[in-house]
Amino acid sequence: MDALAVARAVVKDGIEQFPVAFLDERAMEIRLLLDHRNDLVAERTRTVNRVRRHLLELCPEVEASLKRKALNQPRTLDRVDRQLRNLSAGARTRVARDQLAHLRQLNRRIDALQRELAELVVERRPELPAEQGCGPPNRGDSERPTPPATSDSAPRPRSRCSAVPPRSRASQGSGPGTGSTAAVTGSSTTRCTSSP
Repeated sequence: MDALAVARAVVKDGIEQFPVAFLDERAMEIRLLLDHRNDLVAERTRTVNRVRRHLLELCPEVEASLKRKALNQPRTLDRVDRQLRNLSAGARTRVARDQLAHLRQLNRRIDALQRELAELVVERRPELPAEQGCGPPNRGDSERPTPPATSDSAPRPRSRCSAVPPRSRASQGSGPGTGSTAAVTGSSTTRCTSSP
């Protein structure tokens, strides 16, 4: 519908009435570096998942001790690498250690790009980092800002994966004519296919 409305406006007013969208050379440089950094962050996430899968087989107690984003920290990488060196030199151990080395490289490149981008943005738009939601992300995260803390009295948002309506769960499946909980929720249960 939007595309149709734009097409009708162009036909009616003439294409020369519409400004051309473009990025100047400096803005394009920032855009390219940001896209490259996002690609590296995605690659790091995939590599972390592979390492953790190998650790589940090799030393599950080490994998269980790793907190979220722990493998983005050099000290944690060193600790895990020491643990792997103590294991027998099998193919899985070798692959896991190679992936740890790859994570070290990714972490260094991501951090260097983040510093470079911060300098470029401040140079181009000094006021931008002060804007809410535009400040620097936490190191090693997926570049999402931390949501502000909510008071206890504020209503909490429902999970996107929640299959149960926001009503008392105790009342489900009780009383005449309601049937079992499974029957009540069976037709409304949805499968979560994306992370929140």
